[in-house]
Amino acid sequence: MAGVDSAGISLTKVVLHGDLEQVHRLIEGGASVNAVNKYDQTALTIVAQNRTSFTPEMAISLMSGEADVNMKDKKGNTALMYAICRLKVDTALAIIEQSNLDPNAVDYRGQTALMKAAFSGMSKVVSPLLQCGADVNIQDKKGKTALMHAIARIEKRIALAIIKHSKDLDSNAVDNQGQTALIRAAFGGMTTIVDALITRGADVNIKDKKGNTALMHAIAQKSEDIALAIVKRSKDLKLNAVDNRGQTALMKAAINIMSTIAVELTKSGADVNMKDEEGKTALMHAIAQRDEDTALAIIENSKDLHLNGVDNQGQTALMKAVIHRKTKVVQALIQFNALVDTKNHLGRTALFYALVESNLSARYLVENGANLHMTDNCNVSALSYFIHHCINNGGADEKLMEEKFALLKDNGVERETIVNALINAIFCKLPLLKSPVNTISITSITSCLAYASKLSKKRFSFTKDNKCRLLQDLIVSIERDGYLMSVSDLSIRLDKLLELDADPNTCDEQGNTIAHYITLLGMYDNSFEDKIVFDVLLWLEKKGLKINKKNCNKERPLLLMLTKAVNHDERIRLNDKFILDVCNVFLGKYRATLKETSQTGDSVLHLLIKLSSLGDINEESLERCIVELLRLFSHQRCELSRIVNMPNNEMNTPLHVWAAGRSKPKSRAWEHNQHASEKMDWQGPSENILDQLLCCGAVHHARNLKAETPLHMCRTWTAVKLLFKAGAKTNDVDTLGRSPLLSAAKNCLFLNNPGCFYPDVSPDEAPTFWKTVMDMGFDLWTCENIGDSIIKQPKSIG
Repeated sequence: MAGVDSAGISLTKVVLHGDLEQVHRLIEGGASVNAVNKYDQTALTIVAQNRTSFTPEMAISLMSGEADVNMKDKKGNTALMYAICRLKVDTALAIIEQSNLDPNAVDYRGQTALMKAAFSGMSKVVSPLLQCGADVNIQDKKGKTALMHAIARIEKRIALAIIKHSKDLDSNAVDNQGQTALIRAAFGGMTTIVDALITRGADVNIKDKKGNTALMHAIAQKSEDIALAIVKRSKDLKLNAVDNRGQTALMKAAINIMSTIAVELTKSGADVNMKDEEGKTALMHAIAQRDEDTALAIIENSKDLHLNGVDNQGQTALMKAVIHRKTKVVQALIQFNALVDTKNHLGRTALFYALVESNLSARYLVENGANLHMTDNCNVSALSYFIHHCINNGGADEKLMEEKFALLKDNGVERETIVNALINAIFCKLPLLKSPVNTISITSITSCLAYASKLSKKRFSFTKDNKCRLLQDLIVSIERDGYLMSVSDLSIRLDKLLELDADPNTCDEQGNTIAHYITLLGMYDNSFEDKIVFDVLLWLEKKGLKINKKNCNKERPLLLMLTKAVNHDERIRLNDKFILDVCNVFLGKYRATLKETSQTGDSVLHLLIKLSSLGDINEESLERCIVELLRLFSHQRCELSRIVNMPNNEMNTPLHVWAAGRSKPKSRAWEHNQHASEKMDWQGPSENILDQLLCCGAVHHARNLKAETPLHMCRTWTAVKLLFKAGAKTNDVDTLGRSPLLSAAKNCLFLNNPGCFYPDVSPDEAPTFWKTVMDMGFDLWTCENIGDSIIKQPKSIG
């Protein structure tokens, strides 16, 4: 037997050289044709891969010597699979003719010979395989069938052969992504295959894991022929099926600017009033894509179109048409009786946006009854909204102003109303000229003043009218001083504007009053003191200003200042003393502000703790500020506990924010050349702030939207130790099944300090770090939902 084995091994070597005569001699001499090499490959397997001209004859000789055609190598491949992958038609056909062939053998990826023929383009072996019993419904480890592989490789002939010659074809099989052969054919633009599958009875309504049907995929790929074929040839097509985002095929047709499909779907009965998760209809999507043809087609071909429906922002189709400057759509909507004065969530009508975007649309709206005098939620009129837009964008030229204001004057808006709106807008925005981060230009202010002066001249004699002189004086002084205006100069100019009947409580397009902008003045300027700001504010309060008014985001001046400070440009240093002093004064005067939140749900406490991690704020001063504001509620324990445990929109409490902290790069160069292994200057957490939070009732087991506790959020070892000392549980898991330590591993914090999980583990602590971790009760074997654990993070252990 040993000699036979030896001969057999020799046979695997001989076939490599294509020596047919030597192969015959070895077989006749009793060589074992099924002996394998170190890869578990037989001589037949090797021949199937060999590129010599004797391959078919050699394979036949081996099979005549009873070579096992079903033997697999270490990758699970048979000789037939190799012959197909090497495009050896004759060898493959010879193997298929063997009566003992298992046509459904699979390799380590679960792929059969038929699948390999499909993605190798070996159409000549497909029919023979089907005839010898190849199962067309077998799926590989990715869930793909041979038909799916053929479609993926755009092998039209093979796909058709499988569809037409397979009696038991499951045309509705789905892969691991939930996609059928029909979905893949639609995605790949294979019209003939789509037709064949529909004829074969493929279910056109099956959705993949993202909720998309074959029709949706065809539309997404802009395959008009396929989309029309599915719509026209499918008996049970669900026209109003929605994907995971709530979008229908009609919406996707609108998004992809496919007017023909949109018309066909609309005529076929698709519901034009359905809304996606953002509240948008197909018409709204068409307008957003600036696709006038599709939008008009939907309007004209829909029987029960709800023209006045609103999306999640309260926007109507008419508003969107105005914003995107689609005048024909605006006219069509109004002709079909769309309401012109519907308000969105900000209280604005279509006319607000028309004055900014299109004079033609604005005129059409006014001619059809749009109310010129309506105001939004912050009492801003359409006129004022337009003026603020001009100021924000460098000022409008005189011709544009003439054009807009002529429309208003022609429709009953008094010249004096326009002048007052200009003065009010300048009064509100004037402090922004003083800001170190200028958001408006001098020209934007002076051009509005100049136009107000021009309108005033037309009504009064310039030599007699004090209003004209005051306006001219303001222009001269602002142009002279530029951005170097002092607070004293600001007060003088504000006083002149008040003399011109400026409304101290006027708001801009964001709902901000002058109080919001004056509060921002000292945020960056270290020469500013809170007393200067409050002197101005108190002076204005005597003139009627409501200092603590909310803007459109429900933010009072203090919240706006803190939000901007947290998100400020790091190239500009904050005036920390000013910020903290303003906090103390505002909270002392308006205590309820502590219980209010910003647009992101952050309270004053959240924002102050975020500021503590920026590195620009003096830690001791901040600690004192937080202590002082918490003392305001020292006699209301229940209220105090609610404040320190108040979650933001992500359900993070102030304690979560404290734990997360923020890392600060050592240099600007680091930002442009980030390497995970580079050391960072980590801002340590304040133990005093933690003590204050805990004393006031902060809970260390609170969970955010991801079910993370503050311990999960820790970015420093110091924070971990402090929370552990306070009683935090070390093995609570989040929604992903991660413990706090595993979260640190997944955040790659260890890359800043190889061998330890946190960047601030000291050299003295490092040798005993893992023992300390285990003594604290951290479980190194806890696995998250996908199976990863601490011990599966080799880089973290160093």
